[in-house]
Amino acid sequence: MKKDLNKIMKKINIKDYSLKEIATYFENFNNSTIIIKTNKRTINFKINSAILPHLLGIQHTLLNKKNRQILGKNGFIKLINNEYTLQNLKSDFQKIKKLYLYDYSISRIEYLPMFFNTLEKCKTIKIMDKNKFIRNSKLKGNYALYKIVKDHNKTIYPLLTLKKINSKTTVIETFIIEKDISLIGALETEKIIEIKLLSSSQKYIHN
Repeated sequence: MKKDLNKIMKKINIKDYSLKEIATYFENFNNSTIIIKTNKRTINFKINSAILPHLLGIQHTLLNKKNRQILGKNGFIKLINNEYTLQNLKSDFQKIKKLYLYDYSISRIEYLPMFFNTLEKCKTIKIMDKNKFIRNSKLKGNYALYKIVKDHNKTIYPLLTLKKINSKTTVIETFIIEKDISLIGALETEKIIEIKLLSSSQKYIHN
């Protein structure tokens, strides 16, 4: 029997859940604030439900920039109303002949509930310095919150990247499942002294 997504602490089986269920789950985090304190800095950022399509990699199905109805707020509404499903996602990747990207999206979906349910247990954060990346990356964020997870005897790294807009504003850049430590291995690490997940009413979502 499948578990309540709010109680998930590990990878889910994509066959057990719909994108509507993922969206309904993620809506619980809407307008929440994350506060991260290290010995060098304090990072604050908000979670908005409209970012979910991007976190799931749905933007990679677009052939051009004209079809924005499956992204942002409109995209989230389609997900939660069951108007955009896993079958739609697969079909869209088939249309652009990039079905391999569908597998990457599935990986994001499978690990997203675990990652957000355990955000407050992150122990360290990576400082993303382009000069220290060992290989090429399209990531443009400044920080990466990450997990170290064993998946079928392989170590993978679900990570949420954060981008600093200005001295007061940091936003979520993306969520990816990295299978090689070389991406973040050489980056500077800072120990997290405290991390809080606060709802819009400033109450703890998780203990």
